[in-house]
Amino acid sequence: MTSPNQSTINSSIDKIWDISILKLIKKAEVPIVPIYFKGNQSWLGHMLGGIHPLFKPMRLPSEFFKRKGGMIKIRIGSPVSVEEQNEYKDIYLFRRYLRSRVYALGTSLEAKKFMLARFPWKIKKAEPIIDAVPQEVISQEMDNLRENYMLFESGDFQVFCAPSLEMPNVLKEIGRLREVTFREVGEGSNKSIDLDDFDLYYQQLIVWDHINEKIAGAYRVGMGREIMEQFGASGFYINSLFKIKKDAYPILSESLELGRSFIVKQYQRKPLSLFLLWKGILYFLLKHHDYRYLIGPASISNEFSKFSKNLIVSFFMNNYYDYELAEFFQPRKKFKIKKTKNVDQKLFFDIAQDIGKLDKFIFEIESEQGIPVLLKKYIKLNAKIIGFNVDPDFNNCLDGLVILDIFDVPYETLKALSKEIQDDSILERFHAEES
Repeated sequence: MTSPNQSTINSSIDKIWDISILKLIKKAEVPIVPIYFKGNQSWLGHMLGGIHPLFKPMRLPSEFFKRKGGMIKIRIGSPVSVEEQNEYKDIYLFRRYLRSRVYALGTSLEAKKFMLARFPWKIKKAEPIIDAVPQEVISQEMDNLRENYMLFESGDFQVFCAPSLEMPNVLKEIGRLREVTFREVGEGSNKSIDLDDFDLYYQQLIVWDHINEKIAGAYRVGMGREIMEQFGASGFYINSLFKIKKDAYPILSESLELGRSFIVKQYQRKPLSLFLLWKGILYFLLKHHDYRYLIGPASISNEFSKFSKNLIVSFFMNNYYDYELAEFFQPRKKFKIKKTKNVDQKLFFDIAQDIGKLDKFIFEIESEQGIPVLLKKYIKLNAKIIGFNVDPDFNNCLDGLVILDIFDVPYETLKALSKEIQDDSILERFHAEES
């Protein structure tokens, strides 16, 4: 089924879809493939359509041949299965759903065009990234860390967590790799290296490929109690994103602040790299009994369309949001959910009630890019979201502030971690809590 439209000089607006055709489609019981064509008629085509609707189809051959040699953007969505169609008994609701599935495909195209055309001065010019630190220098420094700062080993990988000041050359390479990796997904500082003042007194958790002598990934870790004692709440990176109330100070003192996580591109296809990064974080937290929480921003790239961001934020606020804790963290640049033209957002909000279904929608809309892996990983461990903020210093990416209480992590997850690392001591605090 194709949809004719009502036109103005500046835009094309779909006419109401014919119910009789939709009934035939539903009765056929076959998968429906949503397809979105990005395009518009010439001013003459719009004008003739305004004079009389019959002039528009007469004009179509001419409009078609005018496109010769040009580019027409098209997005093809995944089929709407018969089973999925049968969820909509009301034909009018079915129409709303199909229409939204079509127009949702175009939201990412519209977003990029709008930003480039209307606000070209907001696109920061990226500085050239610094040269890599020589491999032999990195290898020597990692060897020096092994005795005091290696957490555990798994196959070709070793996991470390060490103060930044203990590894100046490794830190420099981490800053370079951060910027390279973040730019690849539309984020990054656009500076030659992604390092800041926080790195000077934070620790770096590193997944090290000791066979190929390469950094596979890293996480920045702030020791909350030490930060509060030395700098107060202003010493936390999240303070640059959220205004923190005094009620949150006791929580911050018991928190490890996480941020700037990345997996180098060549290791992203190996799930073990991300798995080891997470194992390292949990292991480090479990070994430090005076810490209970993980807290930090999880980024949603500005490459995502406004519509996808709306969906993600609404979903997490409805299902995984801690409104009580959120009162203590006020965003400095709040994300506002706004209506998306031609897409029935409320319908999507209503039907995307599980993270798997939402991930599928986002994956389709954003062309093979679903909900950020980090967010999904946090949720799987029973974390909560306590705020959303737009970060102008990081390519306007959207940050979800996440907090994880170690006592909310599924016990089986912790038990499996203990077994894999062969360290039963990490479960001692939980047995003590039970007694």
